[in-house]
Amino acid sequence: MDYEGFSQGTRGGEGDRAEEEPEEPVEAEVDVEVESSADAAPPPPPPPPPVSPTALTDPGAIAPLLPVPWGLDTVCGVMLLWFLAFWSLGHIVVPGALEFAGMPPRDALPLRAAAAVHLLLEVSELAATALVLWRALRSYRPRALGLFRSGLGRPFRGWAAPLLLVCAAFPLVEGAAAAAAALPGLPDAAWSFFQVVFPPSPPSPSPAALPAAGASVFEAAIAAGDKETCALYLAVVAVAAPLWEEVIFRGFLLTSLARHVPRRWAIVASSLVFAAAHFTPHRAAALLLLGLLFGWLYSRTGSLGAAVLAHSLWNLYIFAGLLLGRGAAAGGVV
Repeated sequence: MDYEGFSQGTRGGEGDRAEEEPEEPVEAEVDVEVESSADAAPPPPPPPPPVSPTALTDPGAIAPLLPVPWGLDTVCGVMLLWFLAFWSLGHIVVPGALEFAGMPPRDALPLRAAAAVHLLLEVSELAATALVLWRALRSYRPRALGLFRSGLGRPFRGWAAPLLLVCAAFPLVEGAAAAAAALPGLPDAAWSFFQVVFPPSPPSPSPAALPAAGASVFEAAIAAGDKETCALYLAVVAVAAPLWEEVIFRGFLLTSLARHVPRRWAIVASSLVFAAAHFTPHRAAALLLLGLLFGWLYSRTGSLGAAVLAHSLWNLYIFAGLLLGRGAAAGGVV
């Protein structure tokens, strides 16, 4: 570039240059800005927020179940380990501990002692369930993924109305269970087969520990009206049992199956396992119906706490009936 000529030209027409020279770069800058703004694509919309495990949906919507990162092999392994722990505690560990302590079998204990052992067994089942899930799923960090959370926030827009519907169905479940128990042949045949596969404990020689006809030791204890015994069984049916059963059957099994099959079939499959795990074929109809109700509630709301609460309320419904002298219910506690 000729700097000398440039300087002379600048001195010669300084006023004209001052007006002309800034115009070109300004116009160029404006053109570039206009062109770039016209050709530039609009910014992409922000991604939708992730589904929060505690953010429940409106009553008209169905909450999505959170996806799980494990496959069916993990599901089968966890359920097998859980079943072994569950069966071992009830048939080996607790009977062995009673025998080691020089105590009679659980069914032969006085009602209050039997209630205390029952509560200890349920707490042990809760600890075993938590241990099995922790050992099998800790590498996936399920709590960080939002799994196994109560989800009890915003009750009136989330889980309160579905929970009331489930509670309103309790008398229907009890009626259906009574009708199924009255069917000739099938319940008796199923119960006879069950007794062969899983022999019952020997009956208690103590009249105080014998249940009434058609009732369990629990139902006989509640009917007896002992306050300490009732308090122990209240902790069993209202807290311990609903908590660990809903964690394993709805929080884990139903959620895991929903990844591989449609949600309705996941509810049915988990309900069948729930009914079979209680080892009471004469109450299979009630257990299956309750499993379907609890599974629907959990699937509908995404709230594991709501399922635990419904389970607890069913047991309290039976508990209150026994206290009021209604007698052994066809559905029984679960």
